Amino acid sequence: MLLDAFGDDRALYEWYVAKAVEHRWSRRFLKTQIDLRLHERAGAATTNFDAALDSAEAARALDDIVKDPYVLPFLGLDENAKERDLEQALVDDIQRFLAELGGGFAFYGRQYPLVVGGQEFILDLLFYHHTLRRFVVIELKIGEFQVEHAGKMNFYLNAVDALLRRGDDQESVGIILIVSAATQET
Repeated sequence: MLLDAFGDDRALYEWYVAKAVEHRWSRRFLKTQIDLRLHERAGAATTNFDAALDSAEAARALDDIVKDPYVLPFLGLDENAKERDLEQALVDDIQRFLAELGGGFAFYGRQYPLVVGGQEFILDLLFYHHTLRRFVVIELKIGEFQVEHAGKMNFYLNAVDALLRRGDDQESVGIILIVSAATQET
């Protein structure tokens, strides 16, 4: 299958072999990742990882947890969908969502409450990445990116680190997952 997909492109062949071994992909899952051109999406999102993490951690985080775009064909949202609909669709098919996120993720909760200064704040989705040993906060949005999304995420990350981080856990990272309801692209 890999030879058919990549012919003489040894680098891509070896990249998919390494990912398949590392994450214990089935043949069918490997075929899906090849068809969805994972190698073009992995690590392609805009992040602040270089500024926030040391270089080795930044490279690992980019390779392990960041894709642009995420491919979520199972969402089934219409143009009137709200963020709550997006969240429900992701949780309804959590196995496919976890597969798209990649290896190492554990689902920690949805609508996860954090109390800061006596006020309750709600995280859309919270995961823990076992390989990176850090929490991953996912904030869901429908529409276009707004600057205030980043400020809100920064607040959430600081709160998660203050309230949930233990022992040798590393600083939390966040993903602002923005979906266009019309095209269902992230």
